[in-house]
Amino acid sequence: MRMLRRYNWKLVFDMNGCGQLYNLADDPAEIVSLFDSSESRDVRLGLVEELLTWTLRAQDPLPLPGGYNERKNHSGYYWTPER
Repeated sequence: MRMLRRYNWKLVFDMNGCGQLYNLADDPAEIVSLFDSSESRDVRLGLVEELLTWTLRAQDPLPLPGGYNERKNHSGYYWTPER
């Protein structure tokens, strides 16, 4: 799960695409989620975009583990056991 808070808004988003959105000025106890509300659509989309941008920027580009070879065919990477 990831969480982003901007001003009075708090977004909680999980890897399955489920989310919770709260207006903390109106609902400080976080009782009523506005995630599926059509009135908060623009706020939700903006916060989800900001959260995903941050998540992609924060990823660590790790090198591929040994044993992967790039094949010349269209199938991409295959695991080849080390001998």
